[in-house]
Amino acid sequence: MVEVIKIGANQRFSRCFAAAVGGKTFSNSRFSTISSVGVACVSTVALQQGAGKYGYKPRVTIFGSSSDIVNPRTIACAERFGRELAQSKYAINVNGNLSGLAKVISKASLEIGGEVFGVALKEENIIPGKQFTEFEAYTYDYEMWRRLLELGDIFVFLPGIKIDNDDLEVLRQTNKKQIFIGDQTIKHDTETIVARDLEGALDQVKKHFAYLEESNYHSPIYYPALDPKAYYDHIMQNTNSYEMLYENTMLTVFPGVFPSNRFRSSKAMGKLASEVCQGKVVADICCGLGSIGIAAYNAGAKHVVLGDINPDAVENTQYNIDKLGLNPSNIKVYKSNVFSGIPDEYKGKIDVMFCSPPFFKEKLTGDEELLMHAFLADGKEGGVIDRFLRSAKDYLAPDGVIYLTFSNKDQEHLQFLEDSLTKYGYKWELKLIKNRDAISDTRIYRISCK
Repeated sequence: MVEVIKIGANQRFSRCFAAAVGGKTFSNSRFSTISSVGVACVSTVALQQGAGKYGYKPRVTIFGSSSDIVNPRTIACAERFGRELAQSKYAINVNGNLSGLAKVISKASLEIGGEVFGVALKEENIIPGKQFTEFEAYTYDYEMWRRLLELGDIFVFLPGIKIDNDDLEVLRQTNKKQIFIGDQTIKHDTETIVARDLEGALDQVKKHFAYLEESNYHSPIYYPALDPKAYYDHIMQNTNSYEMLYENTMLTVFPGVFPSNRFRSSKAMGKLASEVCQGKVVADICCGLGSIGIAAYNAGAKHVVLGDINPDAVENTQYNIDKLGLNPSNIKVYKSNVFSGIPDEYKGKIDVMFCSPPFFKEKLTGDEELLMHAFLADGKEGGVIDRFLRSAKDYLAPDGVIYLTFSNKDQEHLQFLEDSLTKYGYKWELKLIKNRDAISDTRIYRISCK
């Protein structure tokens, strides 16, 4: 049985780092080996040859302290640090319990359009507000540190953070560079840099990121570059539920359920749902944890119906509906293989329908966990796309529209989608296409009956 260690903000990071890298917690033993499922297996800076930049935005994880040395000059340097990271298109990851210089850096970055990903503990009850562009909250320390470590391509430790040699050894296991500011006692090695001040740290970050970009680097957990098995393995690391920010709403993600905040296509659909659903009857097919349907509800939809084949996703959606106190008469979720479980009473009634089908055409063998249904369409003829388009028109109102998100990751499946739209008599256009320079694009189709 694994003992869970709760470590307060003022205690040393050693066991938290060790647990995060190993993917588990430890009782009285120091970090010794790396688990095959922890951050270490996906956090190497080994270069992804031939990948190119592909839309990847390098990320710096900043570790701060409430005891930062703050004076007008230091604050000004911190603001410049944040602004220059944003101007260089670099993203920031921070402990969500923002304080000191980390808060100054994050605020300065956000003010000019930068990205700040906050990661915290649930027990801290942080309300993200406008402090972050993305936010997740976890139950245990090791989960939080694992996420902060895997997100970053370089780590910056601000003044006031105490790191001893054991901590350094754990950090070295991530194979990522670390920059320590103002601590001249740190022993140098290939992954450890000591900077005299924030200006020196900024120069080192920019130098390292320039090297990564020139070397065709992207993070091993950069989802646009992953295949279905890699998605599955990474998502299944989370064995406890956690919280995520999605369209200004905190939602719970159950283990084994599609985490919509980590996919560009799902985030684009959430934004769209917030814009087009007021006063409409809405359907969210292949709903996952219910994020798109809930965004539609929050945007003033008249009624929302959701469906998913995964019973864990259905339970997760209902949990989020109940947690948010949404009117159960106006939002309902069903276990449904495409439309199989959606009641007939919705036929001819749906004004706006959202569908986030699997991008990959591969057949399911029957042995996969249900999460794989989010990634594999179970073939072309008779698969998810085919069955969805065959029946969707039956549920649309006379002027109803479908928004379907897809990608060019599987070119053959993409062609099958567009051929099927014509085959089943739909009129369609590309409502949105983004990330054309990335390893895979993000596209939303606007579909209606002719």
